Amino acid sequence: MKQPPPLYALRAFEMAARLGSFTRAADHLCLSQSAVSHHVKNLENHLECKLFQRNGKILSLTERGEQLSSDLRDAFMLIEKACYKNLGEASGIKIKTPTSLTARWLLSITHSYNKKSSRNPIQISSHWMEPDEVDFHSEPFDGAILLSNGDFPDHVVSTKLFDEWLVPICSSDFLDVHAESFTSVQHLPLLHPSLDKRDWKKWLYKTGYKNNFNVEEGMKFDTLDQGITAAYQGLGISIADLSMIKNDLESHRLHIPFPYAVHSGMGYFFVRPKHSARQELLEDFVSFLSQHSPNHDVPGLTYIK
Repeated sequence: MKQPPPLYALRAFEMAARLGSFTRAADHLCLSQSAVSHHVKNLENHLECKLFQRNGKILSLTERGEQLSSDLRDAFMLIEKACYKNLGEASGIKIKTPTSLTARWLLSITHSYNKKSSRNPIQISSHWMEPDEVDFHSEPFDGAILLSNGDFPDHVVSTKLFDEWLVPICSSDFLDVHAESFTSVQHLPLLHPSLDKRDWKKWLYKTGYKNNFNVEEGMKFDTLDQGITAAYQGLGISIADLSMIKNDLESHRLHIPFPYAVHSGMGYFFVRPKHSARQELLEDFVSFLSQHSPNHDVPGLTYIK
């Protein structure tokens, strides 16, 4: 029987297939680009098949290459799992999370979980992501919470925690100062928590207000949290995720001037590798998050999907 190819050649191919580049694979593996190319070429000779199609600078996998890449991804995850078992579970579990969700919901929930759990502590690492994504092979995380439509690759396990509902928000002072302007809403200043203004555009379209506001005007920010802070300060009407402002609504620091909540088509998902060595610990944390997901019920709101 023919001997299997060397592990370093398989690793070089898997990295190049995942990153779509010999150069990026070389950087990740601390090798030269020519070394990665040589390993892949030897692997193709050993397997007697083409793994990549090369069209100028464009690199794409063949059908055989796609299958081998998928199989190797799972195989390397199993190797990692075996190593974790022998290393034990001394270190914490690292979770990648969006910044706004972390600050406005996740920190307190994670603190409660770590207090009650005798297992490894959860370590939150918040990141500004556009779009929300994680690469478990190249990033040092055991899991992640991502805002997504739920379309994830096969090697990832996902659990939806809750949906995103968009609502307009403003401060009490803003309501008082602009009370008369709410009859002619075209003059009300909008605050955009994303540079492409997508949240306001979705809300205005689904509620039928799209001809009442000039969506192209207004201050723009990078995150929902920044938009919420600007609304606190009375700078205008922002759009926010209902899950992040329930406490502010209950304390009357923020108000919803137009009583419509629009489903964005997205939700927050907890994702983790299919063959994670810490699957049991991750599932326990996911269960806790699901039990403590935000309550989106607000009296008087109309919910539009």
